[in-house]
Amino acid sequence: MAELPSIFSEDVVEIQQRLQANLEKGLGRSLAPGDVEVLISNAFAYEILLLRISGNQAFRSSLIDFSTGSILEYLTALIGVSRLPAVGAVCTLRFNLVAGHNAVQLPAGVRVQSVDGQAIFITAAAVDIAAEVNSIQVAAVCKTPGEKGNGYDIGNVSIILDPQPFVSDASNLEKTSNGSDAETDIQLRARVKLAAASFSVAGPKGAYEFFAKSADPTIVDVKSVTTNPGEVTLYPLCKDGTLAAQPIKDAILAICGDEKIRPQNDTVLVADPSVIEYQITVQLTTYTGAINAEVLAQVNAALNDYKQTRLNSLGVDIVISQINALCVITGKVYKAVVISPAADIVADESTYTRCTGITVTITGSNNG
Repeated sequence: MAELPSIFSEDVVEIQQRLQANLEKGLGRSLAPGDVEVLISNAFAYEILLLRISGNQAFRSSLIDFSTGSILEYLTALIGVSRLPAVGAVCTLRFNLVAGHNAVQLPAGVRVQSVDGQAIFITAAAVDIAAEVNSIQVAAVCKTPGEKGNGYDIGNVSIILDPQPFVSDASNLEKTSNGSDAETDIQLRARVKLAAASFSVAGPKGAYEFFAKSADPTIVDVKSVTTNPGEVTLYPLCKDGTLAAQPIKDAILAICGDEKIRPQNDTVLVADPSVIEYQITVQLTTYTGAINAEVLAQVNAALNDYKQTRLNSLGVDIVISQINALCVITGKVYKAVVISPAADIVADESTYTRCTGITVTITGSNNG
């Protein structure tokens, strides 16, 4: 990793030596480590070091790669890029109606709470209901933005907080989803680096990817591929390697297909990446005397890190020799045999390689 950029030296020994040299020159005599003048100068050296550390931190904050929080937002705002806000989870609510009702209207803003009381979903639009209709379906959005509203199974959003005389009960028809927290610093940094390609239109590859990532903060990777002459297909990937839900794909298409964004002759499409699933299965031969529990813990940790670094990226190859290298621990593992995958997996830009499990076993030992 490259050394952190700095404008001030943080070598405290150099500071102490320079202060002591100046003192000795001014006093006209040498100073011993225990002299009171040296002890006082060491206190000054400490304060100087703190100032230099603060100065370096302030300098790094002026660089996108090292800035965080609101400082990062000020920097990205200079080129017209802002942090994507949190968005609420969504679902479709079914309202069952009492028999014999007249033509009525279910107003927008009807609140329906989850059974655990932690999330409230609000109907997005008013719905006119004809007489004798038994049930209606309405889109609803979680009142609290973020991932908090995700994951409520069918029927778990059912407590009506705004009763209507013609409604008997309500429940969600699918698991609540698509809620996302605000864009992280890492995501914002990655997206702003694509912004330069977007200054004209979305013709360049990086520009399409920039505009597509701007559609939703859950999007962690996008690849732009020319699938036919004049046809660009965008392949989005969401957090933790999940495929984008239809509302997110619709949002990408709305942005990148806009005539103010895309070149006139481009046809823009949005599609799911193809998924290649694989498992990592490794058999180890340890050195005699190695502690097997420690070996298993180290190898599993290394392979899980390997899995994690590929979790949010498209077009990542899976190379057996790389897996093997992670398993051979000097002085502990004599040999590692990768059983699965059986061959290297080469992924193009529109392919997502998903690890579904890791199994490590020790099959024997060797004196080496």
